[in-house]
Amino acid sequence: MSLKTIITIQAWYYFVTALWPLLHIKSFEFVSGPKKENWLVYTVSVLLLGYCGSIFYGMRSENFPSPELVVLSALNALGLMLIDIIFVVRGTISKVYLGDAAAELILFILIVMNWTPM
Repeated sequence: MSLKTIITIQAWYYFVTALWPLLHIKSFEFVSGPKKENWLVYTVSVLLLGYCGSIFYGMRSENFPSPELVVLSALNALGLMLIDIIFVVRGTISKVYLGDAAAELILFILIVMNWTPM
């Protein structure tokens, strides 16, 4: 699988999961568990949509993905995976987030394995 394909899949995954709570917070909480601070869910969603916008815009370039977008994609996957694991272990968020952590780990590994830095 090409790096371009991996990052495109990641962007669409983030797009769908970030848009979901913005469109219907009740169904999102039904699956992911109740939240004390919905504003924080909305904030993370908007930040992830910003990442998606950068990727979708970058797809127009002949040199997609640029090294900057590769690093951004890898660090997003790593950061979200660590947040999922840390806060599931602490009992702050539902264990359903371990599924997301697994997806993030796979994305991170695929990005790192398929990237040849310049």
